[in-house]
Amino acid sequence: MFRSSYSNFELNAKRHRPIRQQMTTRCPLLQPYPLRTDRPHRVLAWPRWQDLAELDLLLKTFARALVNRADTTLVLRHDAERDGDTAHNIRVFQERYALVFNAEDELSVLILDEVLLEGDLPRLGLALDAVIALPSSENPERAVFIEDLGCSVLRRVSDLGPLLPGAPTSTPPPRRRKDGGDAAWTAWVQELPAQEPQLSLAVLDAALSLQRRAGLDQGGASLGDRRGAARSLLEARLAPAPLTLLACDPTVAAATGPSDLPRQGMRWVHLHGERTGGALSAALSAADHLCCAQGLAVVEGFFDPLAPQLTWAVIRFLDRNPYAFLPLLLVEHTLLLVRPRSHRPYRDWVRDHLPRALVRRGQPEVSLSRTTFAEELPLLTLCSRGDGPALRGPDWDREQVLW
Repeated sequence: MFRSSYSNFELNAKRHRPIRQQMTTRCPLLQPYPLRTDRPHRVLAWPRWQDLAELDLLLKTFARALVNRADTTLVLRHDAERDGDTAHNIRVFQERYALVFNAEDELSVLILDEVLLEGDLPRLGLALDAVIALPSSENPERAVFIEDLGCSVLRRVSDLGPLLPGAPTSTPPPRRRKDGGDAAWTAWVQELPAQEPQLSLAVLDAALSLQRRAGLDQGGASLGDRRGAARSLLEARLAPAPLTLLACDPTVAAATGPSDLPRQGMRWVHLHGERTGGALSAALSAADHLCCAQGLAVVEGFFDPLAPQLTWAVIRFLDRNPYAFLPLLLVEHTLLLVRPRSHRPYRDWVRDHLPRALVRRGQPEVSLSRTTFAEELPLLTLCSRGDGPALRGPDWDREQVLW
């Protein structure tokens, strides 16, 4: 839901002016500018209202990081003399908003459209946590506006972290749209750096969606301090449940903090920390403590030729703890592990639904392989199909996968 003070623009402007005069008269010291919001955190942006690309940029980056936050208001500056008709611009903004967010999403927006008098900008800066720098902020007039505010300047989404508790550490991926529109998510994936594995990210997104549809609403844990697209994806998809960040100590077979968390209370445990066998062994032990019966543990770097110690650590752990996890799926260098009791339903989902889910996320058609008996290794592998078959079985019968 898009909430703003649009219906009270004129009323708000009239109410603000006597308040300003009274405060200036009573106290010679600067007082924060009165904004009509009771939310403690306020972030301001002054977009070029006629520039749809800039509006989309604001919505898909900073606004997406602020959506569904009960403690934050996005303050949008609108100057009728410079920006044009207020009502028209708000309608356009609402239309662009509807293309990015679902109907149940809520973004608290305050339109600051009144005339700002001399000396108001420093006071406005005192009422804000930060101001967002957009491409139009390079305009000399707007650059002076930002400078006169005197508050923190946000140039990227990660800058929100020190200001707002629980803010994303990078640009969050688009929220899934119930009408099946995946174009925004596809665009987000395609814009990732080349080193980010698009296919495995799409698999993770599909698995997180499956868990949500199955009614799993627990939070998740990230074992390791690596920042990247996977962590950003988890923060967005697990919300409103939290993503708990834990650091593993390779000198002990435990992670810092898991004993303080409920046993088997997480639906997702992501292992992407220090690339040593000792650290991964500790993380796997922590994942066994944290992961619920229907949850997934995800290991990054499996079969990475530059880090063979990771593969060896996983194999040794599974061999020594046969009742902890079973390997489910390998895509690129990402390994999905499941609890033994949940292996079959997840396997059926991979076989019957995952390929179509990946196509909807803009990925090429894929090939699923299992080249031995399930009793020998219950692991499926997934890769882009190319000219190959959709399913590939063992050498003695490549057209028959032994489920």
